[in-house]
Amino acid sequence: MKRLVATAALLSTALAGAQEPGAMIEWPYVGAEQAHTKYSAVGDITAANVDELEIVWQWEPNEMPLEEYGTRPGPFQATPIMIGNILYLSTMYTRVVALDAETGTEVWRGATPFPTKANPMTYRARSGRQFVVIATGTGSDAALVAFARPK
Repeated sequence: MKRLVATAALLSTALAGAQEPGAMIEWPYVGAEQAHTKYSAVGDITAANVDELEIVWQWEPNEMPLEEYGTRPGPFQATPIMIGNILYLSTMYTRVVALDAETGTEVWRGATPFPTKANPMTYRARSGRQFVVIATGTGSDAALVAFARPK
């Protein structure tokens, strides 16, 4: 009887975790989750259909040179995190941006006091409020900047 209960519990857990085709999957950490496995249960993209994928949208940061640092923007790459239907990423300089995952529309932007130095991170406070955090600056200017997600 114990084996039957354990099997039923395991099966119900597996079914509860199953995703509907096309369901939105969160990616709240760089690397998918805290263990950084980079695994996603999404089966929409496979080796058989990867060559059929098309670009749905693109977003450009449109950064301007920072004269005070003597820098000019270069090629842009980012590793966003996704919470709900929103992608959060940092730009080359002093912005954290939120983009609608389906349309690429910029829905929010925040400024940091110094150029960003890492990918965004997220945490949920005991109150349930979720924050997006980014490291900025270097040396004595180093700081962590937190932005509260809308309720």
